[in-house]
Amino acid sequence: MLFPAGARPSASAIRAALARGATGQISHDPAPREGGVSSDWLEVVVDGLTFDLLGLASGPSLRPPAPRHCFGVSAESLAGCEAIGLAPGPHLAGAASAMPVVRTLLRLAASLASQWETALGALWLPAESAMRRDLFVSAIDAWLAGGPFPALGLAAVTQRRGGMLASDGLAFFTGQELVLDPALSTDRLAATRLLVRLIDHLVEEPPLAGERTVRLENGHSLRLEPSGSDIAVTPGGM
Repeated sequence: MLFPAGARPSASAIRAALARGATGQISHDPAPREGGVSSDWLEVVVDGLTFDLLGLASGPSLRPPAPRHCFGVSAESLAGCEAIGLAPGPHLAGAASAMPVVRTLLRLAASLASQWETALGALWLPAESAMRRDLFVSAIDAWLAGGPFPALGLAAVTQRRGGMLASDGLAFFTGQELVLDPALSTDRLAATRLLVRLIDHLVEEPPLAGERTVRLENGHSLRLEPSGSDIAVTPGGM
């Protein structure tokens, strides 16, 4: 989560947010119980899963990378911002991309982000994608309520050599990125919409191991074929 300089929450602010009804409970505070300084990290438990909150004030800020994709914010507006981080606890390290862990982590992140209007937004590291605070909270809440996966936020669209458009960030979940055939990439808006639909379709499925045909609402179809760490998407006809 990204904040203006000097506006990061402290451990006591996190405690207050949780007391107001934010998701989760503190399961470990490394600060001594008596006479200790405020800790710059906390362990929070949600539904039996533990997550580390890092970079809390008054300790040093985390140093987020410059975003490669921005939604509702600009990279320039985030220059000089400070950050706190949220990561799966050590016992979840091997399951960081498992969907139950991702859903729980993002539920906690959106709940906390909603507590501070001063927050500038959120940076999703697997796609190095920055989202304005209100967009992040509404997109995550809608997804967790049964809506579409926030493909433009937790993933993004990028252009590869030859003008082909591709997903950027889907591989965190499935190990593969989608790459559109040049014939499907000429109209950038239509291609982006197509990638968003395909990401939503594939994000909770195992890696594609063989050729698959996807039928679109307009009666056309697409051919999806694994190619190394990518999935080649080509027109499949009527």
